[in-house]
Amino acid sequence: MLKILNLKAGYGSIQVLRGVSLEIEQGEIVTLIGANGAGKSTLMKTLCGILSPSAGTIEYQGARIDRKSPTARVKQGLVLVPEGRCILQRMTVYENLLMGAYARSDQSAIKTDLENVFSHYPVLAARKDLSANVLSGGEQQMLAIGRALLSRPRLLMLDEPSLGLSPLLVRDIFSIITDLHQSGITIFLVEQNAQKALQLADRGYVMETGMIVMSDTAQNLLGSKELREAYLGG
Repeated sequence: MLKILNLKAGYGSIQVLRGVSLEIEQGEIVTLIGANGAGKSTLMKTLCGILSPSAGTIEYQGARIDRKSPTARVKQGLVLVPEGRCILQRMTVYENLLMGAYARSDQSAIKTDLENVFSHYPVLAARKDLSANVLSGGEQQMLAIGRALLSRPRLLMLDEPSLGLSPLLVRDIFSIITDLHQSGITIFLVEQNAQKALQLADRGYVMETGMIVMSDTAQNLLGSKELREAYLGG
């Protein structure tokens, strides 16, 4: 479904991604783990078109997209829930959700999708007319995911969805990710909580200093002594 080959990208003269290659098959949950500064968020920004690669290719559903606009990628179902949620604080919950449908014109279907989001996340329905800045961290993460669902993702990329949340809310967010996967959405999960990410995923990649240094099934990675010492607390 997604194939990245020798991808390089960065910020000006600073190269962050140094030849990243990975693949995601339709129907999988694939996780990418690594320390702060490894380049995980830079990869996500490059995949969704916020950053342009300096070398390498991105193929999505059999066609190259590395020169397509972010909007074109969203229309094809490649959708990002960004690190930090990026909620529009001065807009209402309802208006934030509608922003997820900015590339769509099928008003009847948008209305149906909104109703589905409110059905699955009743806390958003209860607060739909409130300013988004009154939501808790966990509620804002639900809002960010709900907004992404309004784009009708085929491949949903989640960048650090558990960041800053309490253990109870982390459990809720991972339960939501499981439900999304069971609904037929392919998931690419970037997550510092390596233990939980690998317990959820089919396969995993490990990134260090802009390069993939390890890849395997999630089960094998969980059993790796090297990975356990580096990321799973020994």
